[in-house]
Amino acid sequence: MKSRLFVGLLMVASFLMISAPLFAHHSINWAEREATTLTGKLVEFKFINPHVMLYIEVTDERGTIQKWTIEGTGPARLRRAGWDNDTLKAGTVISVVGGRARDGRLLLNARKFIVNGKEINSEERGAPY
Repeated sequence: MKSRLFVGLLMVASFLMISAPLFAHHSINWAEREATTLTGKLVEFKFINPHVMLYIEVTDERGTIQKWTIEGTGPARLRRAGWDNDTLKAGTVISVVGGRARDGRLLLNARKFIVNGKEINSEERGAPY
């Protein structure tokens, strides 16, 4: 009986240790209800796991250039929507709609991408981002 209890506790402890990094990965508190639209020059596009990353320069109302980090969904999902490493090119003016990080960092969780006035499909076979 004691060995069954020990094995059960060991399994629970193992699960908690393994799952802790997953919670840390999604620890940013996004302002999901408040959509923010950013428009700026794409500096870099990284088609990498676990999320594609974009870096854009946005000019604020005072004329100051802000460097924003944009986090998209996973590359596998975007690949199924027709994306690849060359979908977005550095120097392109892009608009991104998404939720800002609540802690004030210049970080946005992207929901929609607009290039030349046209939305780029970021949905996998019609599934919402």
